[in-house]
Amino acid sequence: MRHPIFFSWALALLVIGGSQSLFAQKDAAKDVTETVTAKTAPFIVVETIDARVESKNTSVVKLDAKTWAAFKVDSVAEQGKQVNEGDTIVSFQSEDIMAKLQELKYEFDLAKIGLDEAKADLDFLVKTQPIDQDLAERAWQQTQDDTRYYFETQKPLAEKQAHRSLENSQYQLEYAQEEMDQLQKMYDSDDLTEESEKIVLKRAERSLDQSQFYLETSELSTKRQLEVEIPRSAKEKETALERGKLEHQKKAMEFPRALERKQLEYAKLAFAFEKKEREYQELMHDVELMNLKAPSSGFVYHGQARRGVWSKGGTTTSRVIESGDAVAAGSNVITIVDMKQLQLRCDIDQKLKLSLQPGSSCIAIFDSQPDKKIDASVVEVGQFPLDDGKFDCQIKLAEMPANIVPGMTCKVKLVSYKNEKATMIPKTSVFSDDGGLTQYVYVLEGEKPVRRIVVALRENGDQLEVTDGLKGGDKVLKSKPE
Repeated sequence: MRHPIFFSWALALLVIGGSQSLFAQKDAAKDVTETVTAKTAPFIVVETIDARVESKNTSVVKLDAKTWAAFKVDSVAEQGKQVNEGDTIVSFQSEDIMAKLQELKYEFDLAKIGLDEAKADLDFLVKTQPIDQDLAERAWQQTQDDTRYYFETQKPLAEKQAHRSLENSQYQLEYAQEEMDQLQKMYDSDDLTEESEKIVLKRAERSLDQSQFYLETSELSTKRQLEVEIPRSAKEKETALERGKLEHQKKAMEFPRALERKQLEYAKLAFAFEKKEREYQELMHDVELMNLKAPSSGFVYHGQARRGVWSKGGTTTSRVIESGDAVAAGSNVITIVDMKQLQLRCDIDQKLKLSLQPGSSCIAIFDSQPDKKIDASVVEVGQFPLDDGKFDCQIKLAEMPANIVPGMTCKVKLVSYKNEKATMIPKTSVFSDDGGLTQYVYVLEGEKPVRRIVVALRENGDQLEVTDGLKGGDKVLKSKPE
């Protein structure tokens, strides 16, 4: 028989164990049934974007140089200085460019002289070439006529003269011989020969001897004429004719080519002259840039603003230009800013593109005055992206605070989304097993939790807007059931 105390302890343990089991069941039921109610209320998403102050009216002074590149600042108007239209705002050192301009002027003048001389040569050739062509034609015709005359008349006549000269020598010899023979017969019949008769005979003998010599030389001369001189002359005439023909053909080709060459030389010099003239005029244009003038009245800003962001005007690391700085040709050096009409410029993400329209309200808070909120409205949103999915946005302020100038920054708060009757639940009650591709919640239907697919893409703080799968009043488990 057990002691009564034993039964008391056993009963106590049994009661305690039963109580703990009951409490565990209640806790499990509590975990399963602890819910939040999906509520219907306005859902607003507010975005904060960075904006810059810019002037709506600006005049950019560009260093629009044609050829000169070595621009070095001599003096420059200070950033923020107020100027009037026509005031000098930047002066560059001009010694080198003026020396180059003088050198180009000499080259330009010499090119002009060379062009004028080439034009005179071309005009002279145009006028004299027909004369030279006529002379060449006449020279060729004369060569043909001379050659034809030689072979038709001179050559036969020369041959005939050679034969006739030989015949005359032979005749002279015959005459001298006959005379000698007659005298000899006459004087032989006398017994005595007088002294005068001897003289006559001696003269006849000498004449005969002379005639014989003339005949010998005439034979040699005739042979030389017929075999050498006349054939040589004929060959020379033939060669002269052939050469004249070739020269005539050559000149026929050379005349148009000479004119074409002279025309090309003139065109080349004209092209070089135009190039030199253009270089001179372009440098003259660049000389005018040595003193840049303000195109309008306003305040001086160094560089240029692109949608509110200022770029550098020189080649230094600072945007502000100082004396001695080099400035690149083609850069926007100075901007004259009108302070009377200012606005805000900013870049917005593409997710805000459709939610913002002209007239959309917003609030601007300047970094220089963080305790002041200023009403503003959207003026324009760019139709196409600038880069990286960003769109241009212009914002108008209801009032412009004091001491605000272009280049200053501010924060703009605007409503990117608003739903007056949105269904909302805490973010912690929405679950996903695939990285957010599919979202679901547990909705309490009766006393049983049921898994339900939902769409909840927008969030505001710890709340999510559910656009599909829930309605206001649904009981949603705060956590996954066990």
